Amino acid sequence: MMHVTRQQAQVIITQYEGGNAVIEQFHEICNDGFSCTSSIKLYKFDIVLRNASYLLVAAPQTANSNPDSVRRPHPLTTIRDLLSNIRNNTNLPIPELRGFDDSLAIYSFHYILLRLPSQNAQSLSSLRSIGALTPHQNALLDLKLGTFLHSLHSLQNDWFGVPGTQPDEDVCYSWQDTFMLLLDELLCELESTGEIQRSLVEDIRRYLSRAIGSFLFEDAEVPTLVWLTGSAEDVYIKVTEPCGLNEEAGVEIAYVLPTFNRVVWGDPMLEAFFMPPGPSKALEEGYLEGGGSLIVFARQRTKRMWYTLFLALVVLAEAGRDKENEKVDDRIHQKVQWARELVPKCTEALKNAPCS
Repeated sequence: MMHVTRQQAQVIITQYEGGNAVIEQFHEICNDGFSCTSSIKLYKFDIVLRNASYLLVAAPQTANSNPDSVRRPHPLTTIRDLLSNIRNNTNLPIPELRGFDDSLAIYSFHYILLRLPSQNAQSLSSLRSIGALTPHQNALLDLKLGTFLHSLHSLQNDWFGVPGTQPDEDVCYSWQDTFMLLLDELLCELESTGEIQRSLVEDIRRYLSRAIGSFLFEDAEVPTLVWLTGSAEDVYIKVTEPCGLNEEAGVEIAYVLPTFNRVVWGDPMLEAFFMPPGPSKALEEGYLEGGGSLIVFARQRTKRMWYTLFLALVVLAEAGRDKENEKVDDRIHQKVQWARELVPKCTEALKNAPCS
C-alpha cells in the first residue's frame, strides 16, 4: 500500500513554495466516507511560520490511468481538470491548486498539491458525531451546502458518462442507457469476484428491466456533474468564537476535500447527499433556492432507491479491488458492512416499487 512520507512532502512543498516552507505538522487524512479509496491518499501539512496549510493528493504509479467505469477511481489528471473546472465555474469552495506532477521523475506516485484556506477546519461529520453543532448551526451549514451542490450541478456536458473517457456513442445521449451500462458493469464485476451471488444479480437485472420499461430514469435530460460519493466526511467547517456572551459560535464551510475520484456526468439525484433519510429540509431549501421538495412522486423515490443501491455496489467494487490487490484498508470496513446489508434489502424493496 502506498504511503507518502513527511520527507517526501517536504521536497514537494519546497519545490513549489521555496526553501523556508518547513513542514511543522504532517498527517494522513483518514476519510471514512463513500469517497474513501486505498488508491488515492490525502495528506495535510502545516507551515506554521507562514500560517498556511496544504493538502497533498497522491496516487501510486500503478493506479488505473484510463478508468472505463465508476468502479475505478479517476486518474489524478482527470481530477486536476475537474478541480479547475469546478473552482473556476462554481462557488463550491475548492482549495487552490499549487502544483501537479505525473511524471514520476522523483517519486513513484502522481500528486496534486493544494493550499487550504483554513488551518483548523474540522470535518462536518466529526463535528456532528460529537454533538458539537446546535440545530441552528446544522441548518445553516445544510442550507449553504445545498447552494453549493446547486452550483456544482450547474456544470453540464454534451453526453452522459464518466469524465476523462471516450463516450459510448450508442448510449451516452441517454441517461437511462448510460446508467444501465454503469450498473451492469458493477454487477458483472461483483458477480465474477463472488461478492454478490448470481441469484441476487439476476433479481437486480430483472427489476431493472421493469424500471427501464417504465422509463424511470429518462427524466434526467441534461448531463450534470455529479459528485456521487460526496458526504459530510468531505466537507470541512471553520468554527469561529461567538461575538457575545449568549451567542453561539459562528460556522461556515471552509472547503471541501478534492474527493472527486468517481464524479460522473449524470442525474443530480445520484448525489449521496440526497440519500434517505436525507436530505434535510435546510439542504433542500438551499438546493432548490427557496422551497419545494426533491422527491414528490413515488417513482422518484424508487429512482432514488436505485441510486442508493448503485452507491452500495460502488463501495463493494472498491473493496473487492483492494482485496484483489492485497490492499487492506480498515477505513472501508464499516462502509462495506453497510453495503453488504443494504444490497439485498434494497433489491427486495425494488421488487414491487412503483415505477409509474
